Amino acid sequence: MSDPRETLRALADAVANALESAGDAATWYHQENSPLKQSTYLRLVRAGKLTGYKVGARVLVKRAELDAFIEAHPVELHVSAEQDEDALAEELLRNMGVRRAG
Repeated sequence: MSDPRETLRALADAVANALESAGDAATWYHQENSPLKQSTYLRLVRAGKLTGYKVGARVLVKRAELDAFIEAHPVELHVSAEQDEDALAEELLRNMGVRRAG
């Protein structure tokens, strides 16, 4: 006879897979396929900013809800008045480790 915990894990994974593929296959995100880092994704669910459903080891969030959250929280780049576009571009490239040739 198999371990009951393994059976429960298998059942929870089967339920999660069924939820993910029910109707539109792209209805749910989980912490591994989310566009957010796993820690950010789980922190937002714990804080109640996203509605999560725990199924086995996965925490599912409706794709539409997460997409709406991302669109509602854009990141704004703050540039000081004395920085021109060339200086800003050069600084961004330097921060990414890109150097000018020659």
